[in-house]
Amino acid sequence: MLIMTERKLKKKRMAKATSINEGLNPKQIAFCFEFMKDHNGTQAAIRAGYSEKTARVQASDLLTIPNIQQFIQKREAEIRAAAGITRERVMAELGKLAFLDPRKLYDQDQNLIPVSQLDDDTAASIAGVEVDESTDFITGEISAKTKKIKLSDKKGALDSLLKMEGWNKPDKVEQSGKIETIVTISRNKTG
Repeated sequence: MLIMTERKLKKKRMAKATSINEGLNPKQIAFCFEFMKDHNGTQAAIRAGYSEKTARVQASDLLTIPNIQQFIQKREAEIRAAAGITRERVMAELGKLAFLDPRKLYDQDQNLIPVSQLDDDTAASIAGVEVDESTDFITGEISAKTKKIKLSDKKGALDSLLKMEGWNKPDKVEQSGKIETIVTISRNKTG
């Protein structure tokens, strides 16, 4: 079995990236890969080998270069595609969380339905399950069982959906034209 070090993998990725995009030098390509890790331009510049003193300015300048923007966008799209992450899939998952009907967690007798018997959409909205059992010390049998189900953040899911659709943007008020200031000075002569 061949084990590649992180440095060798990075060199291999950069060599492949350079052949794909001849417009970028190796340091710029390194910046792109570092930027994609956390979208922190300053830290990406430092990790790519730029000076700490000028990293913020370098990052700002690098991110305005069209070839760098295209490289990052293309590479991130490839990563999302490989992982099967699409806008539609993310919206569908957020929809499951945002529009969960908690009544689906219970049967007709108001008993909690076991997670394994829930439909896929309801099960996907559960963030966690906790079961506490109390044991009778004399008989050794379970005397009480408490089940707690933690649901995913409904408001957070709704906020994320609103943000994805751009429905939560503040109303913009555009003003155009020239602003003139007229100052009137009056002198009172007293005398």
